[in-house]
Amino acid sequence: MSSLRPGELRLLVSPAALLALGVSLLVMSWAMSSPAFSGPDEGEHYLRALSIANGQLLGPRVPDR
Repeated sequence: MSSLRPGELRLLVSPAALLALGVSLLVMSWAMSSPAFSGPDEGEHYLRALSIANGQLLGPRVPDR
């Protein structure tokens, strides 16, 4: 393995790779910052996802007044 000259290290780390690393770190910190079901309507979203997963796209029919 050959040793790197000082200018060669900059070529190994591209700006696009640094940007992708920064964005992925921000997304991971945002996703891990709030605990599950801490939002006011998270339970309803979970139930909606379960009903869609079980094949029920629409809820029960509600009569008009």
